[in-house]
Amino acid sequence: MTVAVFDHEGPWTEEEYLSLGETSQRVELFDGSLHDKVLKMHHYAAAGIDWYLLADQAAGALRLHRRRGRHYVEHSAAKRGETLELTEPVRATIRPEELLP
Repeated sequence: MTVAVFDHEGPWTEEEYLSLGETSQRVELFDGSLHDKVLKMHHYAAAGIDWYLLADQAAGALRLHRRRGRHYVEHSAAKRGETLELTEPVRATIRPEELLP
């Protein structure tokens, strides 16, 4: 998926990431800990980041959230065997089993 959406193969180095400059179109991958599921979502909404994609490893699902005011609401979701179609903030088709163990 990285290659298709970002035209970049493999992990990003810190130098490559920082060279992207200031943008509201940032993608961050994380480990799924409680901090990430609750606190990051709160902080991202407060920072005005419009979209938040959560990869829920325990449920084998992807959940796309859209910011509404200072909070996120679930916009769409897909579990194993389904596809998540994104039209915003990027166009992509994602299958949970391709990202989740």
